[in-house]
Amino acid sequence: MKLSIYKIVLLILISITASAQTTIWKTPDYEMTSNGIKQGKFSATALSDTELQSDYVSPQNEFISSKLIFKFSINGKDNEMKPNVNHSFNLVSGVTETPLIPFGTPLKEKSTDKETAVLPDSPLKIRLDLREVLNQIKTKGFYTTFNGDKIFKQDFKKVYVAGATAPLSWDFDNLHQKPELEMKDPDGDGIYETTLVFNSKKDKKQTDTNWKLTKNITAFPQYKSAYTLSNALYNMSLEEMEKAVEPDSTFRTGKEWAGVWTVTSATASFFQWLICNRK
Repeated sequence: MKLSIYKIVLLILISITASAQTTIWKTPDYEMTSNGIKQGKFSATALSDTELQSDYVSPQNEFISSKLIFKFSINGKDNEMKPNVNHSFNLVSGVTETPLIPFGTPLKEKSTDKETAVLPDSPLKIRLDLREVLNQIKTKGFYTTFNGDKIFKQDFKKVYVAGATAPLSWDFDNLHQKPELEMKDPDGDGIYETTLVFNSKKDKKQTDTNWKLTKNITAFPQYKSAYTLSNALYNMSLEEMEKAVEPDSTFRTGKEWAGVWTVTSATASFFQWLICNRK
């Protein structure tokens, strides 16, 4: 009798294991099983409820747009122009430097220049005309930014360039961590310059190949199903939410977007409920 029970248990375990490999959804583009997804030559697998691995390569690595969006920064602040007003420059083949760009005056690419892909390891010298700013600081003792803030002579420290395409970054608070983004004026003529290399191998976006739970998420509502993939994704989302909490208990939007940002009221209410209902 005991032997028969053991056989039944063994058959159940074999059945469960087999079902894990069974396709539960398939389209011409991808195939999904209870523990993973396959799309073309790429696949992602949930090794357990707390670990994921993937060999996916972002298509962003295949095309870097020649259209560069950037702006300048005094002392690591977003203080050159109004939000969404930026310089635009088309880094086409054969171009190695920008025109001289006056601080506060948007540079626009020529309408005849078509957007292409940036060639690998393309250097670009970015040139900034800061003479008017320095003249105002010299004559009046301060420079007034677009939003009315005053930069006094004793407060003027460094000048940076920020932007959307690596090695540029919109993380104004941390521009100082990338020395190549600091613009220099070695001869003191008010013309600041820096040379950056675009589409460099070291700047290509890398997709994380492995995730493993590192945070304690037991205080949040728990989810468990027969699908290892959905279990792992749920646990990963809880950990990502936990990691997004700043020391002051506010939520950080993303790696390059520090500070408090707005979200929909429904999303905000859900997050607040989760935080307040910890065990």
